[in-house]
Amino acid sequence: MSENFGFKINTRSAICTVLTIALQSGSYWLAQFIIRAFELELHSPAIWLDGHIPFMPAFLIPYIGCFIHWLATFYIIYRDEDGFARLFTAAVMGYAAGFIVFICWPTTMQRPVIEAEGVWRFIYTIICTLDEPLNLLPSIHCFVSFLCCVSTIKSSSVPRWYAAFSTVMLILVCLSTLFVKQHCVLDVFAGVALGSMAWLLAKAAILQKPARRIYNSLVLTKIC
Repeated sequence: MSENFGFKINTRSAICTVLTIALQSGSYWLAQFIIRAFELELHSPAIWLDGHIPFMPAFLIPYIGCFIHWLATFYIIYRDEDGFARLFTAAVMGYAAGFIVFICWPTTMQRPVIEAEGVWRFIYTIICTLDEPLNLLPSIHCFVSFLCCVSTIKSSSVPRWYAAFSTVMLILVCLSTLFVKQHCVLDVFAGVALGSMAWLLAKAAILQKPARRIYNSLVLTKIC
């Protein structure tokens, strides 16, 4: 078994993973707070195709399950300084760009009345309760899943089966945002496009410098 999938916890990688998720959540919820506080005008990114996409409750699984995949991928990639420098840089740039778009062009959607039963209805109700229909474009679900996919594909230390799994997850997550009626088609394309641009820009060594400082400032310890 490779070191990346061993039983020892790399505290530096774990801390960096928590930092990434904290920045993601913070920027997302701050944008929602500002939109509500200042009563910004909301826009709809929906196109005619969105009205023909059905609700498919089974896609709630990848829509929620992707959070576990994100945590695992960040942790795995962050065990290597080069991996952390590029992925973290791309993530932060994407969060910042997404935040600006959320504020400058706030988006919303009219969630349809969903006829779901049992556990599906329970899960969907929780999602709708916790997350208002704001910050749609770009889709952060698609953005983060794209970064997880491309970073595992580009990493020589990640097993090819995991890179393939990340690719499948990207596809499922993009589809899930539509089939659970949480995003519009344009949101998906915008999320993937943002991920592509952030990943390409993050290749620049000068942009990676802050991330490398953070990485090297943390003491590496391992907990069995």
